[in-house]
Amino acid sequence: MTVRVTLRLPEGVYERVAKASAVSGRSLNQVMVDALRDANLPIGPPSDASDFEKLRWAMRETAPPISEEEFALMDEFMKEYDEDEGRILTHEELWEKLPKLSPEKWVSKAVIEDREDRV
Repeated sequence: MTVRVTLRLPEGVYERVAKASAVSGRSLNQVMVDALRDANLPIGPPSDASDFEKLRWAMRETAPPISEEEFALMDEFMKEYDEDEGRILTHEELWEKLPKLSPEKWVSKAVIEDREDRV
């Protein structure tokens, strides 16, 4: 799949791309695609991102998109982070603060039935 983009370039940049295109025998498009593919583009959150934004960035590959309700809950939770002391919650403190889901929300019925004798 490809995407069409309209891009405004400063004249000096266009001249460099045009020259690279002529010298290499590649199209303007191919020169720009190759340059972008090889570019060292930032892949992390902005340097001024909040702790919450950094957390969301870190979880982007493993967590589904966050809903407005989840965003509000996380925002409320992060307000309790003590930025003055820079203290991070322990695992136990975090576990106590997070809302608990009933097993039906995150475990299949078969697993629940299999483990009923253990409860």
